[in-house]
Amino acid sequence: SSDGDAGHRYIRDPSTGSLTIAGARMEDDGVWGCQAKEATSRRVLHTGPSVRLIILVPPRPPYLLLDGRRLDPTNLFVPMREHGALDVECVVEAGNPAPSVTWQMLLAERPYQYQDENVDDLVSSNTVDKPTGLGGHLSSSARVEHILREHHNATVSCLVSHPTLSSPYNASILLDVQYSPSFDITRSPGFGLPVREGSPLSLKCDVDSNPPSSPVWQKDDKAPPVEQGDDGYLNFTTVRKEHAGWYKCTCRHLLTEYSSNAYLLQVRTPEEMPTEPFPGTAHMPPPDTKHLEATLGGSVQLDCPWGPGSCWLKLGPNGVLQPTAGSGPGSGTNPAVLSIDRVLYQEAGEYLCARDRESLQRWRNTYSVHMNVSGRPMVHPAMQMVTATAGSSVTLSVEFCANPPARRVMWVTQKLLLLPGTADRDRGHHFHNLTDSDTPHCRVATLTLRRVRPADEGEYLLLVRSAGGASEGSVVLNVTVAEGYSGASQPHRGLGLLCASVLVAFLALGSC
Repeated sequence: SSDGDAGHRYIRDPSTGSLTIAGARMEDDGVWGCQAKEATSRRVLHTGPSVRLIILVPPRPPYLLLDGRRLDPTNLFVPMREHGALDVECVVEAGNPAPSVTWQMLLAERPYQYQDENVDDLVSSNTVDKPTGLGGHLSSSARVEHILREHHNATVSCLVSHPTLSSPYNASILLDVQYSPSFDITRSPGFGLPVREGSPLSLKCDVDSNPPSSPVWQKDDKAPPVEQGDDGYLNFTTVRKEHAGWYKCTCRHLLTEYSSNAYLLQVRTPEEMPTEPFPGTAHMPPPDTKHLEATLGGSVQLDCPWGPGSCWLKLGPNGVLQPTAGSGPGSGTNPAVLSIDRVLYQEAGEYLCARDRESLQRWRNTYSVHMNVSGRPMVHPAMQMVTATAGSSVTLSVEFCANPPARRVMWVTQKLLLLPGTADRDRGHHFHNLTDSDTPHCRVATLTLRRVRPADEGEYLLLVRSAGGASEGSVVLNVTVAEGYSGASQPHRGLGLLCASVLVAFLALGSC
């Protein structure tokens, strides 16, 4: 600025030794000092202590560079290959003093428990440049040396803090890691128990890969003797001696054939069965237990072999037998037939049909069915409204059910994206770790707002994604302000660009 302009902006008061700067600018940033001089000779009589004046200039929102290209903020998913490396750069323009940049990686919950011990959930960073004022910029880089399948759906975030920001800026990406198939084979009854000829048997194959692959069963390198279900099950209603052999699970992934290790199924005649019970089986229900796989929203009919006079009961969470809605006296249907339309996750569990009360008490003449329900995620309730007083604490809870298990769960608002076990300390928001529900395949997601502000008012979305699809639940928070409360923040109405972009990307990959 010119001396004339500076003369108008700098106002000195000789009586107090104070200096007032009108319309502070970036050029005023620096170390200031004052001296007392003799009026005629201008000789320095006294030198006061120096003062460091910092002109606060807020930084602009950061953006990310990958291979030198600026990433589209509306597309959070970055494709990666297993065993590759990730190099990402975070650029912050302007800001005085220099903003602080930190990196964070949050791994997604995995449905299969074989995580590599060498997975590092932290990324290294290196600050390249320091910004000053309006024209500078800061560049910070992060690197993941070895991308593994455990990094699939991981969130890599660049967090920018500055004295002018009430909460850090956040620029994030979600890693979409392409990896080859891994197989997980289970059996009912479990491995280690002998298989008796004439009893029911189920083999289940889960394939973990990205892009997803469908399992295909083979017996002795040929088609299996029974038809395979769409969910990877091979169900034998009555297993026979000729069903014995080598079974393996295969899949086709990116034009390449993959196969699991072979499993030898041995079937014993009643004469070949051991006379002593196997460990852990002494208190099991009778062997006549059927396993049924039901699809969410489908229909199921269970027929009790004892005919009229018998009825169906369901084993409750506390071991208490409860009447079922679809059978029994007063249901208007045959009590020996249990019909369920539009199956829900809450209807999974153990069902028991007994000829009479005495048979039930002695576990004689009973027939039990274990029903498993699978499908896309469901959120309950789908929408709810909560009212809280400014300054108080409020907890938002939503139950969700998913089988296959949920691979991604997050709370999203206009300025917030939280994963289980994380918190935004500046806002006082804490997403607790997921807790199990009383219903099979169901969990509870809880978000606590420790000190509610008017700015917290608005919509909170819980997004759930699994291999079966995606779903969402909405909680609308209304904040009332009591007399005497001080706060000028404005509420966020709707979800805005951040939530919209996350939701579009989230649902686009809902079938993965």
